[in-house]
Amino acid sequence: MRSVSARALVAGLVGVAATLIGLASPAQAAACTRGTGVTVVVQGEGLNSTTCVSNPPRTAWEIFEVHHALERVATQPGFVCKIDNQPKISCGTTPPSSAYWGLYWARSGGSWTYSSSGAGSLRPSTGDWIAFVFQDGGSKKPSMRPLGPAAPKPRPTTAKPTTAKPTTAQPSATPSDKAKKVDEKKKSTASATPGSDETTAAGSSNDDTRSTSADVDESSSAALLWIAAVFGVGLIAAAVVIARARSQRS
Repeated sequence: MRSVSARALVAGLVGVAATLIGLASPAQAAACTRGTGVTVVVQGEGLNSTTCVSNPPRTAWEIFEVHHALERVATQPGFVCKIDNQPKISCGTTPPSSAYWGLYWARSGGSWTYSSSGAGSLRPSTGDWIAFVFQDGGSKKPSMRPLGPAAPKPRPTTAKPTTAKPTTAQPSATPSDKAKKVDEKKKSTASATPGSDETTAAGSSNDDTRSTSADVDESSSAALLWIAAVFGVGLIAAAVVIARARSQRS
């Protein structure tokens, strides 16, 4: 029996210690990153929470209701009576000044300011902080500084160096180059002209050869005709001589 009771006592002490630690240290890590969302804080009557509403509605009341249950005062609908059913009181009438939820707001990194308007009228901006702190005598502000974690620095990106392709510019023609081109044109023209003369000379030489061969042919024909004529005369003369000899014999 003694061992069982001792174990139960140790377990109870551990649970109480964990509860006390949770109440003493608000969840700072749950705050919004600086410049984003609206950070919501609730402290008192056993509540101690810090949450971030990344896409906040328009009014503080609507923002609180994202993570908490709010209950209004019956006679004053804009007055908060309970948060998450705390404290255990009746909400038929307005709570006394020694037991009510006080509304605060702050800019990121600034100081807490007590709100003169109700949660239904307060409209925080992106990056602001809002808090409900239970007032049980005196003016209690939120116990944490309204400053969330800084945004992570972007990792440097190493850009690959781009190597520009070398461009080879074609040199413009210099006066000497132009002169060379002109000389080449002149040489090509000069070389073309003798070729035409040679062609003409070759043509004329061919014509002369043809005319010479024609003259040779004509002279050869005349010589043959003369020889034929002489031979014919000789034959005639021989025939006459033969005829006279025959006549003398008879």
